[in-house]
Amino acid sequence: LLLDDSTFPPTVIGVTPGGYPDALSSLFDNRTWYAGFVVGLPIGNRAAEADFVRADLTEKQSQRTLENARQQLVFNIRTAIRNLESALKRLDASRASRILQEKKLDAERKKLAVGLSTNYIVLDYQDDLALAQSQELLAMVDYEKNLAQLERFMGENLP
Repeated sequence: LLLDDSTFPPTVIGVTPGGYPDALSSLFDNRTWYAGFVVGLPIGNRAAEADFVRADLTEKQSQRTLENARQQLVFNIRTAIRNLESALKRLDASRASRILQEKKLDAERKKLAVGLSTNYIVLDYQDDLALAQSQELLAMVDYEKNLAQLERFMGENLP
């Protein structure tokens, strides 16, 4: 809209094309429409390939770790069984030794009662019996410790 500044109210001299209605009409009058599309093809997906290789290596490492842990557990169980068998044999031997020392002490006391022995020999046999009892007790403790170790490796008696 062009206006003359010298008069009031201004008079209209002319109209310049433009505005919203003119823009809509020119939109349909000028037929310059374009349509297009873009196609993207991945030439190589290095990031995905690297992630796959990394995941594959991680899986193989986890499998090796699991196999090593399994082998270590089998070794520990076998060792615990051998230790338990050894402790059981030691317990049996110490028990037999204690029984023998008890019989020897009993026989020596009977000899002392009839005058065929001395107090010194009886006291010496009592010391031998005390030592045999101590060794039997240590063997029992070792057996129980080895049994607990085996149960731990086998996963028994867990809280």
